[in-house]
Amino acid sequence: MSTDDWPARPAWHAFAACHGAGLEVFFPPADDPRRHVAQDGYDIARTYCARCPVAAECRDAGAHEHYGMWGGLTPAERRGRHQAA
Repeated sequence: MSTDDWPARPAWHAFAACHGAGLEVFFPPADDPRRHVAQDGYDIARTYCARCPVAAECRDAGAHEHYGMWGGLTPAERRGRHQAA
């Protein structure tokens, strides 16, 4: 599955470093034991996010998502940000 399979994308996504990358990089399969781990399993996604010009927009869009890498943050990292706020 690629990002082209997403039903609707915001305009900023056209400028995202991940545009055209496979979704499994940012959304590991449910049977992947690394799915909910803060660091492991998202290393490739982090390389995209680190160079992304719209990472802040992505981070905002995924702020309340419970799954996947959004703007360089894993689900655990996003939960930590909400708890600290």
